[in-house]
Order: sequence, then C-alpha cells, then structure tokens
Amino acid sequence: MVRCAQRPLAVPADYRPDGPWQGSTVKPPPPSVAEVVVALVLVGLAWWCWHRGLIVTVRRGVAMNRVEGSWWAAATGAVTLAGLLLLDAARRVMGKAS
Repeated sequence: MVRCAQRPLAVPADYRPDGPWQGSTVKPPPPSVAEVVVALVLVGLAWWCWHRGLIVTVRRGVAMNRVEGSWWAAATGAVTLAGLLLLDAARRVMGKAS
C-alpha cells in the first residue's frame, strides 16, 4: 500500500503564537538611534586620527609641524561617513514625523 504525502496545514500569514519562548520582549532601538551612536563613535575616531596625523618636532627652539596624510585622510573619511549617517538618521526621523 502506497501512502501519499500529506499536505502541510495552512497557517495564516498574520499568525503569531503567544508565549514567553518567542524571545525577548525588549524592542531594539530604532535605526536612527543606532546611526547617531555610530556617528558619535566615528567623530571620536576622526578626532583621534586627526591628532595622530599631526607631528610636532622642536629643533633649535623652533617648532615644526609635519602632517601624515594617511591619518588625515582616515579622519576625513570618518567625518564624512558620520555626516552621512546623521543625515540619514534625520531623514528617518523627519519621515516618521510627517
């Protein structure tokens, strides 16, 4: 005797079982908050890179500044990315407000 495969039961698309096993009830922060936090970290990284790229040497009583371009390029890139993240966070917040 050959048995046919049974069709799976149809489950409505909006079905959500109730129970504590579903996971945490704590909602993650909205993406705009996460973007602002990452932007602040990037600004701190840019500050560090900028100061790391400036080398001051004192010879015979004269202070000379030397610039390491790769550190300043990294700082510029970090600030640019932070600005883009802040613009996107503002766009999301303004989009939800209207």
